[in-house]
Parts: sequence; C-alpha cells; structure tokens
Amino acid sequence: MNKHRRNPLKNRLLPVQWMGTTSAETVPMLRGNFRVYALLVSKRMFWMRNFIFIMILFSAANMLGPAMAQSKALVAGVIQRDLLNLEGMVETRQVKDPQVFRNYPAVREAYAAARAIPSVMDKLFCYCYCEANPRFNHNNLLTCFTNDHASQCDVCISQAMTAKEMTEKGKTPMEIAERFKSFYIDAQRAP
Repeated sequence: MNKHRRNPLKNRLLPVQWMGTTSAETVPMLRGNFRVYALLVSKRMFWMRNFIFIMILFSAANMLGPAMAQSKALVAGVIQRDLLNLEGMVETRQVKDPQVFRNYPAVREAYAAARAIPSVMDKLFCYCYCEANPRFNHNNLLTCFTNDHASQCDVCISQAMTAKEMTEKGKTPMEIAERFKSFYIDAQRAP
C-alpha cells in the first residue's frame, strides 16, 4: 500500500496529515462504500483561513479604531504635558554626529537641527510614538537623535526640522508642542 499520495499539481509525494498530525501511513476510514483518506490541508484552505482571520482583524480594528486613536492621543497628551513641566534636560546622551549621514541630506539636516536646539527637542513628544513603545524606550524627541532611530523615521525628521524652523522664529516649546498636536492629533480626528 502506498504510504503517500501524489500531488498532481507538483508531482511529488506528500505525507498524509490527519487532525494536525503527520503520519507515515494513510488513515483509512470507512464511510458507506467509500474509503476516505485523510488529506493534507490544501493551500487553498490555508489562504482561506488566513483571509477569514484578516477580515475579522480588520472588522475589530474598524470598531476599535476610534478608541485606539483616542488612547494614543491621551498618551501623547500626558507625556507632552509632563515633558513641558519638567525642569532641566531629560535626555543626557549626546546627539549622534550629523556627518555620519553626509550621503543623506535631509537626515543630516535633522540631526544638525537636534544638535542645535537640544533643550527645545528635549521638551517635545515624538509622534512616531517611540516613547510609548517599550521596544524603543525613548524619553522624548531628542532621544530619537541619540541613535539611528531618527535616520529611518520620517516623523522624527519632520518634527526636528519644524522645531528648528519655529525656534528660529521665536516660538516656545509649548507653541511648538501645540503645533505638533494640531497636526498629528487634531487633524486626524477631523472628518
């Protein structure tokens, strides 16, 4: 008796699987006059299960989306308020040298901006949410520029350039934080 069945699509032998376990032999079952053999779960079934899972996930995200956005806004607001109220600098590490990124002008300018206004960037929340993410464990926007994180993050680069531009116009960290809040939080809530 053949211990494997042929897959006509790939012309190779496949082990038989029944209830999630692979066996060396087929598992015959009698149903009426027919012998039913356990077959491998086909690729079509695999993709169907994944499709159903993704649809359930999107449905849940659609229902929970406003609540999740509201909680992100709350986290950003609390952290930003605390940063503005703290005395002195929170981040003590040096900003990475901008010349490391000499082949990437936008990145180099952002790191130069962070180096030029560290006291302002130390008071700003980073809206890529790296402060709220335990994977990064950042303190503020300035922390993003003490390593390579900001070099790969458009949000960090954009915030650094905007903070430098607004500081040059005489704006305070509180005004800059309000600008970021209106851009990253309030604008996304508007219909």
